[in-house]
Amino acid sequence: MEIFLEAYHEVASLNPESLPLDEKDEYWGISLKDFFSTLYVDVGTDSHIVNELLRTREQIIFLVGPRGSGKTTTGLKTILELEKMKYLTQWIPVSIHEANRYLDDRTELQNFFRERIANFLLNKILTSQDETPVSPISQLTAFFLCTDLPELQRPLTFNEDFVLLRERLEELLIRPKIGFQQTINDLAKPENAFNSALRELQREILQKVQLRHLCFAAKFFLDIRDVVVWIDNIDVFSQQDQVKLVDAIFPIARSAPERLRFVVAAREENVLHFDHFYDVNGAVRKTTVYMTDDRNGESLPGMNMPHLDSDKFSEVVKLRLNFAREFQKHIENRVRDLSASESEADKRQSKTLEEKFLPVITDIRRRYSEVLSEKVLRAFRGEKILHLFNNNIRSLLPLHSDFMSHLIGIGYDRNNVPIAFDYDDSFVKTQLLYWLCTVRGEAANEFRHFNIVRHSRNLLLQSSGKHPTIACFLPFLTLSCVWSLCLRNRINSGDIFQIPTIREVIECLSKLECFNENEVKTAIINLYNPSEGGYTMFLAIESRDRLTDINQLKNEHRIRITYKGRAAIASLCNSFAFLYAMQSIADNKAQVQRSLEETKLNYYFNQLLPELKKIGRIHLNSLIQIRRRPAYLDKANWLDLYLDDFGVPLESDYSRTMRASKGYGTSPRKVLYFDSLIHSLEPYTRESREKTVKQMRSGQLERTIKNLIDDYSKTLNKIEKGEITEIDDFDFGKS
Repeated sequence: MEIFLEAYHEVASLNPESLPLDEKDEYWGISLKDFFSTLYVDVGTDSHIVNELLRTREQIIFLVGPRGSGKTTTGLKTILELEKMKYLTQWIPVSIHEANRYLDDRTELQNFFRERIANFLLNKILTSQDETPVSPISQLTAFFLCTDLPELQRPLTFNEDFVLLRERLEELLIRPKIGFQQTINDLAKPENAFNSALRELQREILQKVQLRHLCFAAKFFLDIRDVVVWIDNIDVFSQQDQVKLVDAIFPIARSAPERLRFVVAAREENVLHFDHFYDVNGAVRKTTVYMTDDRNGESLPGMNMPHLDSDKFSEVVKLRLNFAREFQKHIENRVRDLSASESEADKRQSKTLEEKFLPVITDIRRRYSEVLSEKVLRAFRGEKILHLFNNNIRSLLPLHSDFMSHLIGIGYDRNNVPIAFDYDDSFVKTQLLYWLCTVRGEAANEFRHFNIVRHSRNLLLQSSGKHPTIACFLPFLTLSCVWSLCLRNRINSGDIFQIPTIREVIECLSKLECFNENEVKTAIINLYNPSEGGYTMFLAIESRDRLTDINQLKNEHRIRITYKGRAAIASLCNSFAFLYAMQSIADNKAQVQRSLEETKLNYYFNQLLPELKKIGRIHLNSLIQIRRRPAYLDKANWLDLYLDDFGVPLESDYSRTMRASKGYGTSPRKVLYFDSLIHSLEPYTRESREKTVKQMRSGQLERTIKNLIDDYSKTLNKIEKGEITEIDDFDFGKS
């Protein structure tokens, strides 16, 4: 089965851009058209783009989404659909190697794009006329210099270069005035075929021709509607370089306003758009993209990539799993053909492929893979993994493959059945989150920004074992503050969100009087760039410059919380697996265990309980001190005011639990992080009761967490009323 998972991992990373259009790829055994007929799950984005091109005459339309969200795949599918509708399409995946040479010179960068498009159009026009008796260049000569065709008079008549060239052609053909068909006939005469003056004139025409002329020529000779150029791959560039690339396209589009259209695929955080703090749904949403920081300049239409819901993702996974088996069969045939070759290189390749991907999975192993895949998909759904990876399909498919491999790697029972085959859904989710936070490379590095266990220990160490005055965890506060500001700024009538500024975040956090401006900006930068080379972020900042340190942050920059940020603060960080992983990391163990044992959950939880109580005491002590801050002092509703600013919104799409001891507001209700955390752990202990030894079956852990919640609720109520004024007035979690 491990060999099959190698094949599935390979298939999970399949990039359709590498496939030929019609011919079957030698390695994959499919073409691009095969990919879209067998592996593509339609979410409607391509049809929305087509409809937008038909509806509007705007020359540039943006497709906006996180990196890895499927913009390239959507673009390739849209191109195929547009070609069926008689659009001439050009796909330009911008190469770093090519474009880097021109990024510092705007004119050169424009010429880079202009020449790519012009050469494409000219080649299409010339090759389309190969079978005609008159040479293509002769037909283009007549087309550009003759004005008797009604459709050509407006775009071509007032070109000064063509006027002079037309006069020269009239002299060469000895005609007072030239017409389209007559000129073609004249140029086809044998005596003109090798006329050096005519050939020189034709070369000059190709040098003087502009994009707008070629677009009209393409419509005339190829019988097309419009030319659509799709600019892809710009999100591999740094943020400021993406701005240069987009800026270079504008004058090109304006130079041929009648027939040339562009679709530009851009990462959502790298363009400025207004209504992009949107709710989770599977629909394509329109947006407006602004080309100036103050949004007072030119704006263009755009569309957000839809969020891929769990059902659609499950469909994608099933198609890829099925194709992995077909891929294995294709490899089996290749191995046979290569091994029969006389070439030593072919024989070595045959052996490599055989060891990596064969034998083909058996029926019984196929059943195991299907069962495990479904378990993993249910865990993905339950743990908001699609949100946690910011709708990044490019990361999610390998993640599904890698976690299946991880589960298989735990081992087999005596009947040679994977041990994980019998895990219930609750424990699979626990394994998944623990694996993400400790083993899974870049994800583990990013989630360590939220190590509240280490934070609590360090605070107590710095305060010589006494509870610090205010010990709020700045990464959590920053996320919940930005989230609350985004929701507060909603314009309900139009379902539009006014994105808050960094100044608003700083002013809000200043109410606590424990973080200076630089500390807040450092937290923002860390949440914006959670790991070097990471694909996604917890916060997105609207800027036309790449932001790497706090000195680049401007108070006017607009900021929002991403899918990932919401899922992290409201779900991931409320889980037992996350806290236990953070404790293991904080303990600085030389080797964090790779997986949890199902029979040791009671042991794990008892290890974690002292840390949980410690976090709770620090949290409650901080609330006592916050009540004394001027922003909340002597106000009966001080806790409601605090929750309105810093409470974690309980939005059902992101939250682990909707229960809490204290909440404020509705749609969504806002709660304290620790309150949400302990209420999230209660159902976990209840669901896990039958998994382990007798102590667990007796409900010991369930009673422990229930007592913790009861103590917390009573203490929080007293703090809210001002009945507890010192930390020594209570002993939280003793019962």
